[in-house]
Amino acid sequence: KEPSVSVFVIVYNEQSYTIMGEVMIDGIYPLPSEKKIDLVEAIANAKGFTPNAKDSRIELFRDGEKRVFDFNDLFKIKDPEKKIFIQPGDKIKVPARFF
Repeated sequence: KEPSVSVFVIVYNEQSYTIMGEVMIDGIYPLPSEKKIDLVEAIANAKGFTPNAKDSRIELFRDGEKRVFDFNDLFKIKDPEKKIFIQPGDKIKVPARFF
């Protein structure tokens, strides 16, 4: 009998974003193909902020531009049209606050 090998692809997703800085688990995260995620959910995926996070200055880098957001403002947005949705290749940086 000849040996055989079976390979199963559980998850394949080349769409991703990066989150770094003062979050609990920084790194590269896959973007789900079945639904959009916003900036608040992206931070939640990183298990939230460290105690040293300056959450009033969340930086989003996209297509060579930097935009800055206050987490409290983002959290209050209920209208889906106004949410900041993550796109493939986005980089999110949460800076440290200085005392």
